[in-house]
Amino acid sequence: MSDSSALAGVKVLDLTHALAGPFCTMMLADLGADVVKIEHPDGGDRTRREGLIGDFSTYFGSINRGKRGVVLDLKSPAGVDVAKRLADQADVVVFNFAPGVVERMGLSFAELEARNPRLIYAICSGFGQTGPWAERPGVDPMIQALSGIMSVTGEPAGPPVRVGYSIGDLAGGVFLTVGILSALYERERSGRGQLVDIGLLDCQLALMENHLVTYMATGKLPKRTGSRHPRALLTRIYPTCDGDIMVGSSKRNWQTACRVVLGQPQWADFATSDTPGWEVEVEPLLVEIMRGQPTQYWIEKLETSGILFAPVNTAAEVVAQAQIKARDMIQETVNSAGRRLKVIGSPIKMSRTPAKIQSAAPLLGEHTREVLSDWLGVEGQEQRELHDKGAFRASSGKRQWIW
Repeated sequence: MSDSSALAGVKVLDLTHALAGPFCTMMLADLGADVVKIEHPDGGDRTRREGLIGDFSTYFGSINRGKRGVVLDLKSPAGVDVAKRLADQADVVVFNFAPGVVERMGLSFAELEARNPRLIYAICSGFGQTGPWAERPGVDPMIQALSGIMSVTGEPAGPPVRVGYSIGDLAGGVFLTVGILSALYERERSGRGQLVDIGLLDCQLALMENHLVTYMATGKLPKRTGSRHPRALLTRIYPTCDGDIMVGSSKRNWQTACRVVLGQPQWADFATSDTPGWEVEVEPLLVEIMRGQPTQYWIEKLETSGILFAPVNTAAEVVAQAQIKARDMIQETVNSAGRRLKVIGSPIKMSRTPAKIQSAAPLLGEHTREVLSDWLGVEGQEQRELHDKGAFRASSGKRQWIW
């Protein structure tokens, strides 16, 4: 296996914060891109102050690994000028500032493209760069509500429920990555960069595809079904006497389940969960049967039946699974201060150019001098002059990165 990386030589200027943008640039870093993360010298990305263990942020550390850290005060003309010079050398620049911010800074697509026609300018926002909502801010819970995903998540008799992780932001990061990789590939033919415009709401509509298409075809609104499949019998989460188990069935193996697993052959005539009598007469009895035995009992019964199943794992059980270890999905990073953090490895597995974690998340401003030298050829005296002009200094007088 070669040690080369798929995106070796690709330079990414990362002006993102929080989750969607950094998740994208983390993936690009895992694929071998040289990702330079720009942060404000007064505290940096706000996620450095979230998910803290002592003074160390697990949140920041998990989604910013593999990047080099640079501080720039983008409220300073000198800082903005350095950002433009870095963008001149970049293949990709990635933003997720609030609407209008990059234009006010002088970092719009039109301005940076004029300086670097090969630049891929990728921006992620709540609603994209066009349409009547383009100027509105949009955060994950809003996107989950507006996209309809909450309307189909939760128990039938309960209220709408947010998905248990930030699927709005994370899906946006994944689609942003797809767009960037596509633009890089197209640039090999055209020699030109382009704008990649990702709206978080659009991404959730893409993931809601079947629900929305079915509604538009039939006029029937999709409903919350909890863990139940809307049509397949047996498929749902069942409490056992010591945990929970997810059982998946199809019409083909439902009869096997009735005879072999449940000992209720008379239920085999039921075809779907819409069959009269299922929800009132049979399903409550099925739940009680499953609740009467421990999870391991049902695992052993189901393993020999050909019916798909999975125990509902806690985080502790997830990371201990042999499959997860075999796929090298739990890895450890160590930053330059010696802080260790176990993180989730890349799910992208390739035979010749594997994705891999390049390094731990940077300390605030850790690589400023190094990147100025590598990307711009700016050394000692010129670095000090830029510092004195305010390019790397916070003007607030609060917590600052030390030059």
